[in-house]
Amino acid sequence: MEENIIEEIMLFENFDISIITDQKYNEQYLFKASNIGKMLKLTNIFQSIKTYKEEEEYVKIGESIFLTSQGLHHLLIVQKKKFLKSLLNGLII
Repeated sequence: MEENIIEEIMLFENFDISIITDQKYNEQYLFKASNIGKMLKLTNIFQSIKTYKEEEEYVKIGESIFLTSQGLHHLLIVQKKKFLKSLLNGLII
């Protein structure tokens, strides 16, 4: 990692989530996409975010992709809608 990047590992629901702040991105929190994908049980996180706007919803740092707060919220809303849709389909008789 570059010297202006501060990385923390946070344990959430038994998943390690790498969260960084970077002066280049106004010190906003950035969440490692692969960690979030594992937590949400997504088989391909990169497929899930392929339509996201770079710099606004995700950033590439080295070989890793990090979601911005906006990108994380977008992903969570989409996944919640998919879950609710499957739940409602299961309830319809």
